Amino acid sequence: MEVNIDDLHTKQPLHQLSESSLNALAEVAVTRKYAKGEQIFKIGDSQRMAVFLIKGSVTLESIDGRVTSIDLSHSMSEYALSNLKPRMYTATVASDDTVLFWVKDEVLNKLISESLHSQGIAVSDELPVNTRFAYQAG
Repeated sequence: MEVNIDDLHTKQPLHQLSESSLNALAEVAVTRKYAKGEQIFKIGDSQRMAVFLIKGSVTLESIDGRVTSIDLSHSMSEYALSNLKPRMYTATVASDDTVLFWVKDEVLNKLISESLHSQGIAVSDELPVNTRFAYQAG
């Protein structure tokens, strides 16, 4: 399944990338359609991938039972889902035909660092780039 580059431009920190970088990212990432009820990841998972909501809706449930529903109208849909590793939430698909975009953290960090460097912006190595940008909104 292919992803529309325009959809990626709406995501943080992907909006920092040039169209050619987004095309390169789309070639190495995985875009998948899910059915309602499918589990995306669970609390404690440590896969090194960022997951972006492209279409549909998901629920995030924390260890204390709090549930947050996210669809494209929710401000959190601009960011990777539960980006800290290990995962702090269990994510479950809440609507049929939900589409998620998965990209390896190392690929995303490399592309964003290169993009920022080309703009003359210094990048610290203290945190992965996608982690720093994911939490600037708060």
